[in-house]
Amino acid sequence: MPPVSPPAKKPKISTKTIPYTPEKPTQPGPTYKPTPKQLLATITTEDIPSVQLRKPAERATSLLRIGGMPLFPLARRDWTGEVQVKLPRDVLTKDWPPQGWKDMTPDTRKLNWEFIAFQYEQVSNNTTVPSRAGLLDKYNMFALPGTSPHNKIKDLSRTIMKNRYYMYENLRLIATEGIKPDLSTTFMLDMLEKASASRDKTTDHICHVLDKAGIPLRLDS
Repeated sequence: MPPVSPPAKKPKISTKTIPYTPEKPTQPGPTYKPTPKQLLATITTEDIPSVQLRKPAERATSLLRIGGMPLFPLARRDWTGEVQVKLPRDVLTKDWPPQGWKDMTPDTRKLNWEFIAFQYEQVSNNTTVPSRAGLLDKYNMFALPGTSPHNKIKDLSRTIMKNRYYMYENLRLIATEGIKPDLSTTFMLDMLEKASASRDKTTDHICHVLDKAGIPLRLDS
């Protein structure tokens, strides 16, 4: 008979306890801090036209044409001509400017401005009602030349109104080339154009009617 091979030896199982060695904590990497331009790049909107090859004055004028409330009001219009515009929507005042406005006192012109602004705010179905100063800023295109200024209005929105005024004045100077554009000017225009996606657009239909009627912007001081 052939010899029988011995049975295979079972592997020995070690009973020794392997000590636990905790992993060394990894050092945290550098904190990512995006630059302002990188932050702006994350905001997208289809409402912003291409700014390529556009001068700062053109960009500022485009912003003032439709406004950026509540950051800054839209530009006033030049009502010194003889054109009277048929106003859109169902408001009591059908035409603008009102008949005989050149013979009105500055305060009466302001009352007419407030009245037409109040009418449009009523039919706009807005849930929030702006302050008196905010209402005039929102409907700034109806301000007649020689109107009593509303910067004397004293209410809780005084600081907000001043901020709007300074932003508007800065854009007006850029549009009229009253200041020399620099890097900060370009950056400001970039931000405002990006922010235009969230602006109040309830007055756009009025602006389109005024543009169609040929009422120019009034960008004097």
